[in-house]
Amino acid sequence: MCESELKLRSLISDYHTGDYIPIRSWQEDLPKNIKLEKSSKGIKTRGEHREIKIKNLICSEKTIKRDWKFNWAPNDLKLENGFLWGKVPEDKLGVFHFSDNNRPFFTVCSKKVELKDRIVQGLGLLEGEMLRSKNGKSGQYLSFSNMKPELVNLAVGSLNQLGIPLERMRVQPIANTNVDNVNEQEIIDYWTDKTSFSEKHFVSLYKDSRYKTEAKYASINLKVYDKIMRNILEDLINHVKTSKDKKQITEFLKGLFAAEGSVNLCPQNKANYISLGVKDPELRNQYREMLQKIEIRPGGNIDPVTDKEAKKNGWARGTGGFFMIQGIKNFRKFLQYELLTLYPKKQLLFLIGLKNTPSLDKNSKKDVCKRLDKLKSQHPKVYNSIQERIHSLTDRDKEVLSILEKLEKADRSQIADQLDITPSSASRRMRSLYQKDKVERHKQGRKIIWTPYQD
Repeated sequence: MCESELKLRSLISDYHTGDYIPIRSWQEDLPKNIKLEKSSKGIKTRGEHREIKIKNLICSEKTIKRDWKFNWAPNDLKLENGFLWGKVPEDKLGVFHFSDNNRPFFTVCSKKVELKDRIVQGLGLLEGEMLRSKNGKSGQYLSFSNMKPELVNLAVGSLNQLGIPLERMRVQPIANTNVDNVNEQEIIDYWTDKTSFSEKHFVSLYKDSRYKTEAKYASINLKVYDKIMRNILEDLINHVKTSKDKKQITEFLKGLFAAEGSVNLCPQNKANYISLGVKDPELRNQYREMLQKIEIRPGGNIDPVTDKEAKKNGWARGTGGFFMIQGIKNFRKFLQYELLTLYPKKQLLFLIGLKNTPSLDKNSKKDVCKRLDKLKSQHPKVYNSIQERIHSLTDRDKEVLSILEKLEKADRSQIADQLDITPSSASRRMRSLYQKDKVERHKQGRKIIWTPYQD
């Protein structure tokens, strides 16, 4: 079983903690009749100016703290060392530090976190999808993006456990600039229906060519403007990553693979490899060690590759870097620990690949078929889209067929020269077309000659 709960105070070493937080420097008498008052604040988000509602901490119409981040006012105050201190609720922990010019910065988090399976899965998801930059403005907030409502809900649940309520989250839908007829209100209605967010949490839709998804309802970017809380979250994630608890590691990896994992099939639709996208060498080593703790042996690393370099290797696009996991023993472990279950499309691809893998023993194949049938019935649209993708011709397929029709017949070297790719990449493309009954294969001595398929 996972650890039932963890006291956050034990993780926090870079900040002070206590039952009181330093609200601001204060040279006057203790203020009375403290309450919260709402006002407006202008912000600039991705080039657009907007007015948002904020809360201010006031007493006798004097503002004590503008843009108060919490939905409670401190009910007990004290003066100490030239600062006004406020007591936090009994179930919360105050976390604070003072800048070089003695300015106080603070936040309030939960005193303890229950490390249940879903919470740990959410931490793994946040680890994979969270913006990692610590420089400039992006280093001042916690940021998470995803296009799946069920995964967004999972991440939000973990943030709630940490003590971050919905009121502190700002949400922005992000759509691909190539998607036509984007209806902002329809997108917001969709996300408010599928998640716990209400319309007041959203800022304006942003269209960005960097986002490759063509999802009808866009993806959403969630931000919490709190640098201290971001660092607490990272400390909690690091605690789980270094855990010796096998169950805890397994649940964390489920979230991580939902965020950054992918499944690759051979042209014969056999399981080829599972990959985990990670560019940073230190993170890569951490993830490899975690997998080894549950008897999975990762394979080779692929360093970042540009689109131009990827084309030479016959890949559809470049990559930010990943490592591969191959071999039937590793695949059995993925099946045993159900590491891909949070993302049905990835799990379906994996089961399809395993079903077509000859080295899988009879009993295991029977189990795979049973799981596949169950998942197909639960996600028929996802399964049909996978089958359509497997059997349809890609732009790269059409390019190869066009060349082959002109040449009438060719071996892999001739096709590679025409496409300016490696011979091994040309072989992979031809095998894929062969599986789709688009080309015929003829053996001439030690060479394989390919011709267009004849009805």
